[in-house]
Amino acid sequence: MASRILVWSGFGVALVSAVALAGYMVVVGLDKAAKTATVVGVFLTLLGLLVAVTALLINPRKPRDPDPDVRQSADGAVVRRRLGQVVKGGTSSVEQSAREASADSLDQRVER
Repeated sequence: MASRILVWSGFGVALVSAVALAGYMVVVGLDKAAKTATVVGVFLTLLGLLVAVTALLINPRKPRDPDPDVRQSADGAVVRRRLGQVVKGGTSSVEQSAREASADSLDQRVER
């Protein structure tokens, strides 16, 4: 629900911005508006680049180990060909189950 509100809020901001930009172009003339838009665009591009680089430096993505006790279940799954369960990482016990699953082949493995 919160993501839907954010999307509609973003849409509203974009719509208001477009109307304001059109009004600005009518008031000051197209030539001056184009020059202003060029300068504003350069600064917004630099700001976007700064935000992206800062986000990468502050919070680099690292692979996350699953919780110490990992449970994965495909109980009762019906698959035409192959059912595969893979757990990557994990530091202690891993439990995988596929009871009453229907598949041509079943592949369960833990990669550490």
